[in-house]
Amino acid sequence: MSENLPAKPEDVVDRGREWELPAEFVTDPDPAMRMGIVSGRRRHGKSYLLQALCEQVGGLYVTAVREEGRLPAIRRFGDAVAAHAGLRSGTLRPADWREVLTNALDVTARSGTPLLVIDELPYLLQHSPEIPGLLQQLYDERQRNTGTGTGARLILCGSAVSVMHELLSGTRPLRGRAVIDLRLGAFDYRAARDFWQIDDPLTALQVHAVVGGAPATGRWRPGRTRTTASPTG
Repeated sequence: MSENLPAKPEDVVDRGREWELPAEFVTDPDPAMRMGIVSGRRRHGKSYLLQALCEQVGGLYVTAVREEGRLPAIRRFGDAVAAHAGLRSGTLRPADWREVLTNALDVTARSGTPLLVIDELPYLLQHSPEIPGLLQQLYDERQRNTGTGTGARLILCGSAVSVMHELLSGTRPLRGRAVIDLRLGAFDYRAARDFWQIDDPLTALQVHAVVGGAPATGRWRPGRTRTTASPTG
């Protein structure tokens, strides 16, 4: 891994390639906006990985909530943007998703590493299907008006794999605009053994046979210091 990339935290087990790809994406100095997609089944650690990356570079991480309505989602997203900018909750009251997304990209662009992560995007699409089209407009606008410094870095994440992959297919608005399309799989048995910190090979094999390689099947393991914000990650 390049010395210029943010270091992978010790509590992120394995995932060397999965860390390096988005880390390179985030630190690319290109002044144009860049977009990435991260997907994978539930409990494979997507949210944990992306939260760790945001913590390392000072990015903004926002996750959608299942069965949350359109207006509550817009308000909560606006409050997250305000908090990231050091403003009081309720300072920003965006009227629609275009304003929300514009504010988020502008606020993160002012930071040293302009990263915005929107997790569980498919939940938002259930009530706000216009979001991909708005992101296309903002993306295209920020290709023409690059200005100076590193452009916005946007990562869209979700557990509904088919929905996430459809974002880039056919005539969809975001087709051809993602720089990375990363799918997280389960741990293999070696990484699972390291994750659970099991020294005995037979015991490690038995645990892996029962719970598989999904790291978020349990909330805790020895030495784990970060709590996962979303049970869906």
